[in-house]
Amino acid sequence: MIWIIGGTSETREFLSQLPKNLKIIITVTTEEGKKALSSFDVPIQVSQMDEMLMEHFIETNRVSKIVDLSHPYAVEVSKNANRVSQKLSLPYFRYVRSKTTLTTGHKFNSIASCATFLKSITGTVFFTTGIKSIPDFEPIKGKNRFIYRILPSLTSFKSIENLSLDLKNIVAMHGPFSIEMNSALFRQFKADFVVMKNAGITGGTEEKLQACILTGAKPLMIDRPNENGFSCLKKLKDAVLEN
Repeated sequence: MIWIIGGTSETREFLSQLPKNLKIIITVTTEEGKKALSSFDVPIQVSQMDEMLMEHFIETNRVSKIVDLSHPYAVEVSKNANRVSQKLSLPYFRYVRSKTTLTTGHKFNSIASCATFLKSITGTVFFTTGIKSIPDFEPIKGKNRFIYRILPSLTSFKSIENLSLDLKNIVAMHGPFSIEMNSALFRQFKADFVVMKNAGITGGTEEKLQACILTGAKPLMIDRPNENGFSCLKKLKDAVLEN
């Protein structure tokens, strides 16, 4: 059994390349992620597992290989999966998105360092970093205006219902977002700064950076750790099938 840890848009493309007779089980962390893969005739389980639960999952499903296509910022997921694979002597294959080079603005190595910088600025900040980062940024808002772009799902709204956010500062939209759409939003909200992750070409980082150039907003990029793995899905597929 091949265990595919889903979570990125590349998961669909990778699955479409695999032979139909392979025994596969997929895990994702949200119902939305499950729906995105529902057209594939494979078992899909929604769960969030620590290292111990991963080990139990592997033993229960007789997993023989692990293919990690989790989000590039789901660092703990990849760390746990890698550790479990070594403990159980299982092949572990990681897909790694290429990074985007930042030529203007500011780059940070963590959400915390970005938050520290934001304490020193004045203006409107447009966040494209997802729902999980809102509790890290909202407390340091001060007199600035913080705009958060989130997925339009019940899960998103439930996770922020206790944060007392003003709905006029929430943009609930589903991507992908073009340069034109990003530019329109940055202009609409008069964004002085745009906070983004280094999610690569697939994650829409280039479109955000180009929109910043067009609108004059300053990009603030939260970088991610360097990883070893496959940056080409075809090479990843070949490696999985050969080992």
